[in-house]
Amino acid sequence: MPEEIKEKIMKHFEIMPNEKYSIKQLHKIINHVSYPTFLKWVMVLQGEGKLKIEDYGSVKVVSLNQEKKYE
Repeated sequence: MPEEIKEKIMKHFEIMPNEKYSIKQLHKIINHVSYPTFLKWVMVLQGEGKLKIEDYGSVKVVSLNQEKKYE
């Protein structure tokens, strides 16, 4: 069941690969899960190299890691 969150995040980025979202925007899109749990899975995907997070202070922007796609 927890892996479903990870799969939902990746499926969304498969549909919209060039989009960038703040973590809060992405959380609203992938709802039905608490924010801390959602944030944990975003960090797991970043650690796996599948997502890229850009830090702009209070706003974190998440996007698909296009560089990983071609390795």
